[in-house]
Amino acid sequence: MGLERTAVAIVGGGPVGLLLAAELGVRGVRTIVLGDSPGTSTHPKANTHGARSMEIYRRHGVAAALRAGSPSKEHRTDVAYYTRLLGHELHRVSLPAPRESIEETLEPQTRWPTPEPHFARANWFSNRCCSTVRASSQPSTFVTGTACLS
Repeated sequence: MGLERTAVAIVGGGPVGLLLAAELGVRGVRTIVLGDSPGTSTHPKANTHGARSMEIYRRHGVAAALRAGSPSKEHRTDVAYYTRLLGHELHRVSLPAPRESIEETLEPQTRWPTPEPHFARANWFSNRCCSTVRASSQPSTFVTGTACLS
């Protein structure tokens, strides 16, 4: 790769870096995204996307694709704390299934403060969706396999 001029260099090619490139791109800002892995991850690093992230995905047109790719719209997304694997359950945070979350946002007395509730989905799938958003915005350069040292 030769010398390249850009307005913004983004270090990290995960969902945050890719969406930042897309956000800047729709505003006409040219970016370069530097990621240390050779491409999109194929194993989960994170599995929940907050309501605010889902709002950004919706604005860029990928929220529906994320939800459509869900393994199950009926599977509850509870968070449970155990003493050890297969040990005693200490506490459980009860969360609705994806379908229930969406239905609840349409109710007048909803607990969701945003039109898009949080969503549980593997990070590798989100990166593919975010790559699609980035590709459709202002031209940016995506460099994989690049370590950034300070």
